[in-house]
Amino acid sequence: MRYYKPHEIARELHISTSALRHYESWGVVPIPERAANGYRLYTVVHLAYFRCLRTMFAGFGVAVTCDVLRHIQKSDMDS
Repeated sequence: MRYYKPHEIARELHISTSALRHYESWGVVPIPERAANGYRLYTVVHLAYFRCLRTMFAGFGVAVTCDVLRHIQKSDMDS
């Protein structure tokens, strides 16, 4: 499985690695596993959430986007 470093995702999305940590703390992306050294192990699923998050912000705003992504993580698609 391919793991992404936080700076790889941040660079692709033109955001800071701090923003990634904030999104994680908001509960809008799945919590990543950690390597033995404590580094986050982001996967292609995390990358998809981050891309979705950034894209949805522009059209739906932060509140709606965060609400939707929390429901998706719970497999609550009807909400």
